[in-house]
Amino acid sequence: MTAEAGRAPTPGAPLFIILTGMFTLVVVAIQIAVGAYHADLGTIGDETGHFVSSLLVFDYLRSGHFANPMRFAQAYYLHWPRVAIGHWPPLFYAIQALAFAIGGRSVETAIAVQAAAAGVAAGWPAWIVWRRMGWGPGIAVGLAVLASPRLLYFVDLVMVDTPLGLCMFAAALAWAAFARRPVVGHAVLFAALASAAILTKGNGIALALLPLLHAALTRDSRLLWNWRSWLAAGLVGAATAPWYALTYRMAAGGFVYRWGWDYTRLAIPFYLRASLITLGPIALIGALAALGNLLYRGRKQADDTVAALGALVLALIIFQMCAPADLSVRYLIPIVPAGMVLSAQGFGDVLAEGWTKLRPGLTATTVAVLLAGNAAWSFHMPHVTPYGMNQMARRIIAAGGANRFVLAAGDAHAEGALICAFAVRDPAQRYYLLRGSQELASSTFMGSGYRARFAHTADLGAWLRRSGIGWLVIAIRPGGKPFMEHDRQLLRVLGSDHPVFSKTGPRGEVRLYRLSSGAPTRAQVQALLQRVAPSPLGRTSHPAPGRRR
Repeated sequence: MTAEAGRAPTPGAPLFIILTGMFTLVVVAIQIAVGAYHADLGTIGDETGHFVSSLLVFDYLRSGHFANPMRFAQAYYLHWPRVAIGHWPPLFYAIQALAFAIGGRSVETAIAVQAAAAGVAAGWPAWIVWRRMGWGPGIAVGLAVLASPRLLYFVDLVMVDTPLGLCMFAAALAWAAFARRPVVGHAVLFAALASAAILTKGNGIALALLPLLHAALTRDSRLLWNWRSWLAAGLVGAATAPWYALTYRMAAGGFVYRWGWDYTRLAIPFYLRASLITLGPIALIGALAALGNLLYRGRKQADDTVAALGALVLALIIFQMCAPADLSVRYLIPIVPAGMVLSAQGFGDVLAEGWTKLRPGLTATTVAVLLAGNAAWSFHMPHVTPYGMNQMARRIIAAGGANRFVLAAGDAHAEGALICAFAVRDPAQRYYLLRGSQELASSTFMGSGYRARFAHTADLGAWLRRSGIGWLVIAIRPGGKPFMEHDRQLLRVLGSDHPVFSKTGPRGEVRLYRLSSGAPTRAQVQALLQRVAPSPLGRTSHPAPGRRR
């Protein structure tokens, strides 16, 4: 049931702006309700890397010194050792740096970017369905998008999954426009949007499957042989291949699994279940109905918009079943906007050709009720559980002193939360954050192969006394249980020493200790930073003790 089938389309741009604005305000209200704008960034380890990398890009552009970006990045890493450019592509960081320039260099700005992304992710599908089926199904689709459990959970985190989904959704719509009118302009638009997705996150490479799956769903392969399609492919390759050629080994270091059937046989049932969780049972039935209807109708009656969105959903699911980064439901967040449009269309087609055929008004009402029910079933209010690292950073900075070396101990989330808390409060880069997992242990990027640096607690105690570190922040799980072996060693070394400050919350206890007030010597600085950045550049990037570089 489409606007072209007889219903006059509602106004374009004004309606789009109203819907995206409305859903963005809903997201902001949810964020405020759960305290997202005042929380530290420790919910998921990845968000620390995304936030610090965005700050790096902003500070680099603001510095005005563009001669050697690699040197700037490595020096930045010495202060805030969670830079992730290379493991992830740079486009999201550039966009967020622009947001910092507009809204200020803060966590609040980064969270507002997530609100805007989620608002568009809900408003755009709502606009498409409104134009096709009326206001009821349109609003219901927008609510169903926002209620998707993973997408809703991530509106409070600084992550790339929802922005990636927007890029992929836009690319699919560009391909639909190209299918309807295969001109160079549409091919170039698809190439630009696909490149943007791929340069946001590697999962965007799934778009390479979209033309093939679109041809399969419409049973029309003519576009695959159109020279303009190959032009688009060449443009995407030219824009993205150099980046991935340079960084693939770094990115692959974060893969949990290896390429091959051993991974895929685990991924197939996992991502089939993840599709159900992501879309919800009612919406999944509607999406499957839309795909089945496409295959039944074939080329002559194919709806290219629906076919392109269906191809996008299938492309990402198939890609995740093959690419061995990890098994994670959140990797399917990009299918949510497309999947909800598919669902509305699928139910609309079935109902219009079935029991409501003689009463067309019931079709839109029934679709709206079904998708609103799906939203109600899926909705769970997100929550933010901070460590309390913002308070720790404020206390250390307020105390001042010549020693600006801070050791963070705990799990990777706690380390990252403290790094973010300092990075946003210290744009002049006066402090150095040291990760316990780097200074006191060794492991791979993903944490495997863990090994404590010191075999005995006494050795760690002796090192801590001569290290020159000024402050120690240690996070302890509920019940007083340390996270890692080096955390247990630290607690034994501290013994009965009283912390300067402590905070207990749902994640456990965080303690702050002052170890030394005097500035470390140059030799101590060298030894500390050598484990952060062991390259020759890392050894020469730091300042003299106690001075700003």
